[in-house]
Order: sequence, then C-alpha cells, then structure tokens
Amino acid sequence: FPFNDQGVPANYFVPPVTYAFDNFWLNRDGIQDAFSDLWRMIATRFRDDPMTLGYDMFNEPWPGSQWSSCANQSGCPAFDIQVLQPAQDAWAAAIREVDTDKVIFYEPHLLFGQGAGSWLTTPPDGIAPVALSYHALCLARATNQTGLPDQVTDSSQSACPQTDELIVSNAEAVSNRLGGPAVMTELQAANHEDFAKLECIIEAAERGTHGWTNGLSWRSGGELRRMNPDNPDLVGRMKVLSRPYPRALNGDIIRHGFDPRTRSYELEFSPGQATSGHSSLFVPVEVHYPNGYVATVEGGRVVSNPNTSTLHLIADPGVVNVTLSIEPPVDDPTEGLDIPTCDVPPADGSNPGTGGST
Repeated sequence: FPFNDQGVPANYFVPPVTYAFDNFWLNRDGIQDAFSDLWRMIATRFRDDPMTLGYDMFNEPWPGSQWSSCANQSGCPAFDIQVLQPAQDAWAAAIREVDTDKVIFYEPHLLFGQGAGSWLTTPPDGIAPVALSYHALCLARATNQTGLPDQVTDSSQSACPQTDELIVSNAEAVSNRLGGPAVMTELQAANHEDFAKLECIIEAAERGTHGWTNGLSWRSGGELRRMNPDNPDLVGRMKVLSRPYPRALNGDIIRHGFDPRTRSYELEFSPGQATSGHSSLFVPVEVHYPNGYVATVEGGRVVSNPNTSTLHLIADPGVVNVTLSIEPPVDDPTEGLDIPTCDVPPADGSNPGTGGST
C-alpha cells in the first residue's frame, strides 16, 4: 500500500498493518498454524547449528486494533493472557518437537518498550529453556526516528531515563515469571549521533545485569553514508557499544557495569560449586585500553596473560563473592568518552507496570 510508508513507529498505526495483525491473531485461514509450521521448519534447519543460540519467535508483537488497551503502565491482560501467551506457547511447542535444547525467546507486545506492562507468564512444561527478549524504545526517541523536527521531540526526552528504568524493572519481573534471563535485544537512541543517551540505556541494562544488543537506526541514507571512521559520532558510538562484559561466569552475577568516561569496569559475582572453573570476560583492548589495563581481583586470581582481550579468572576456594575491577594504567594518556553522566531515577521500591507479578 502506498500510504504504508510512514516510518517507525507510525507504520504500526496505518489500517493495512492493523488489519493484518488482527487477522493474524484471529488465525484467519490458519495463518498462525502456518506460522507454527514455519518455526518447526526453521528449528529443524538450525537445531544442530553450534552458532545458533536460540529462536526469537516474534519481533515486536503488535496488538493490532487492541493497541490502545496496552498503552498504560499496567499493560493489557486480556490481550496477553488470551492471545499473545497462547500463540507463543503454540509456536514454542512446535519448536520443541524438533529442537529440545536451544533457548526460546518470548517477547512482549511492542508497547512494553515504551514502559507498558506485560502479563506473559510461565510457559507449559517441556518448553524450557526460555528467555525474555525485550526492547527499550522510549516513545520520545521512537518519534524522533520519524523525521519530526528535533525541537519537537528532544524536549520530551527528559522522561526517557525514568522510562528506561521502568522497562528494565518490568523485564526483570516478566523474566522471573518466564523462568529465564532477560535480554534487551534492541535498544536505540534517537539517531546515530545520540550516543550519550545510548550510553544511559546500556547502563540501565547493566544495572539489571541484562544482556543487550543494539539496533542501529538513522533518519536517511545520507546519514548512513557518513558512518565512517572519521566520523566522531561513529567513534563515540563505538566507544559506547564496545565495553567489557562477562562471556561466561562460573557462578551467579551480582552486579557489573562499565563507564566509558573513565574506562573503568567493575564486576561482582557469587562463584558456583565448581570453584576450580574459569570465568571468562571480554576486554576491548583496542578501543579502550591501547596501552594495557590493570585487573584487580578480590576472592580470586587472574590466570590469563596480561592485557589480553580474553581475561580468565578463577575464584578462591570457599569465597562467597568475587569482585573484579579493570582500570587503565595510571599514566595512560588515552582519553575517555566526553559525555555527561546519566540521570538515574531514585529507587523507591515500587514496580508499576508489571502486570500479573506476584
């Protein structure tokens, strides 16, 4: 349809898209049954692929004409309980017919990424392992992608830090009900120049100890053509996105976080039963530590070579917690990223918008 070209997120609201989603959720002409068949076929193809982590069953489920019932902090229990959960359970069951091992990612409706709640809950027996795939797309940033003037959208972005914290908090509650971890599979600032706000979204994910992946966006092909190594916006984005993180922990993570301003990283975890097992972290040496780094461990020891991009450490026997800090050398002239610190909304103990949590 010629008029179905309004950009993101406006495309969701045009009649053809609304009708298409309504028909999909109603299983018109068996379209959801065919979708289950499709997932069965995909899982058959990738079940033995060692590079496939799992299956994200539906990107940004849109409620169709029911969308307004979801546009609030409590979300839309009728849609989630009666429509979205049964649909995803059916697709997951189709996958499990042919692949019993890989992670199945459930995903809440699109408005979850603007701070609405989700009522997704525990899948049926035999579906695990599962995880929650969710997006952090504050509405002010999403509207900025439509090409509206900056002065129209930028002034409304002051609410985004609170929204980001709410989204992460909601995701934690939903993932606990699902019985698997939460992964922020798409996070976006308003455009590729907005890497300072991108940093704040990632910091929110790190405070929740959630994994994340970045969804790139820009307003035009012209901006894409300017994405080159001489572009300071690209350099800033690279310094935000490339950061230390644990690849595999022998234990349970308690907290972690990286600050590209100071190039400092901290990790705390509780070691597992096999205290002789290695934990592995990625360290972006080329981006943040061209002159090496200093790794300090309490409750364990580093067993990899100095200044390597893959850091291995082992917990000491009997310790309760292990802490690791990574810092640049004291005389390192390399500059950190010059961006403001992020506003962190105060924790008040409340957790609105997590419908169905107990």
